[in-house]
Amino acid sequence: MAGDQAVLVPVVLGAGLLFSLATLARDVVHRARGHHWLDRRRLIEGRVSAALVLHGPNPARSVPTGIRRRVTYLVVATVCLGFSAYIVRGSWGNFVGWTWWAEGISWLFCAMLAAGAGFGAVAVAALTLAVRPDSPPNWTRPLLARSPLGTVPTAATGGPQGRVHRRRRAG
Repeated sequence: MAGDQAVLVPVVLGAGLLFSLATLARDVVHRARGHHWLDRRRLIEGRVSAALVLHGPNPARSVPTGIRRRVTYLVVATVCLGFSAYIVRGSWGNFVGWTWWAEGISWLFCAMLAAGAGFGAVAVAALTLAVRPDSPPNWTRPLLARSPLGTVPTAATGGPQGRVHRRRRAG
């Protein structure tokens, strides 16, 4: 066995152990947090179904979405815009040779630009929601329903705010 292989095998085993521990920690966190995200999606999708029945095939405007405070969207937009600018500038610097270890690696440059574009897209969505919280555009509705940008909408009929109660089955 060569000297390089003697180091490589324990490194791969250690990386596998770290991934296993990270997976176990993630499962513990998910179990402790519960299924609030699933309840939010159920509530919003149930309201979409009800609006479809009541208002016809284009119920997008009639479905209430869970909107957070403007300050939250401004903070998210500022942080994501900062991340985006930092990632794009840093990836450009790495690609053109500011650092020797990533100079000219095009796949790394493309991956970092994609990450910067993702942060930029979240920043634009959050800024749009901060400017127009009362009438969010249709393209932001999937983000509100499936990401932490949205919250559970309050119940329209004086019921519990945003909670989904399950009925017990008789039997």
